[in-house]
Parts: sequence; structure tokens; C-alpha cells
Amino acid sequence: MSTVCKSISSHSIQVGGGIKVRPRPDELAYPLRRDEFDALLEGEPLKEEKRWHDIALASSIASLVGLLGALDLTHWSEVWVGRQWGHLLVLAVLGAGSIGWLTVFGVQRNRIRHSRDLSAFTRVAAGIKAFFEENSTTEG
Repeated sequence: MSTVCKSISSHSIQVGGGIKVRPRPDELAYPLRRDEFDALLEGEPLKEEKRWHDIALASSIASLVGLLGALDLTHWSEVWVGRQWGHLLVLAVLGAGSIGWLTVFGVQRNRIRHSRDLSAFTRVAAGIKAFFEENSTTEG
């Protein structure tokens, strides 16, 4: 059980035993409800979406580099004259893979954008920010 014993100086207060506490100036505080506290602890629940976003971006860049490399190294005269359709198949697969990964990238980017706006973390953080902005302008 700690109680304030005596004031040691104007800069600190002795509180039960050997603990000294410096008084803090008047500060604006935001009271949290349990559900708001839980939302802040949870953070933004976008780890899985961000992971797929990054995988899709890296894979689409790799596919594009592979496609450009294959286009550059293909001997077109041999492909058309010798009817080596395997080269065209490789180009088609690389092109389709690049387009597919770019589509996944776009979908995940869109989901992240909408999830940020709708998550409990974002709503609580925006409410706290608005509270402090509103009260800091009225005080100062």
C-alpha cells in the first residue's frame, strides 16, 4: 500500500518507501474502453494481405524480366522458319504469368486500401487523433 508521505522538493514526491515520482504537468489524456484497447493491441490486421501483395509484386516483376529476356534472346527467324513453337509457348506462359500476378497485385492493393478504412484499429486511431486535434486547438 503506497501513499504519498511527504514532499521532498518542488520537483519530486516520495511515494511509500524509496520511490520518488516527479509530478507531470497537466496533460490531455484519452480514456480507452476495453474494446478500443484491444483494437490498438491487435493493430492493423493486414499482414496476410500485405504478404500476398509483396509476393505478387515480386512475381510479376520476375515474370516481366523473364518475358523481356526471352523476347530478346529468341531467334525469330528460326522460330518461324523452323516452326519451333516451344519458344512461343514459353513466351505465352511468361506473359500470362505476368498478367496473372499483376492482377493479384491489383486485387490485394485494393483490399488493403479498403481494409485500412474499415478496420477497428483505423477507427479507434482516427477517433483518438480527432480528439487530440480538437482539444489541442481549443487549449492552445
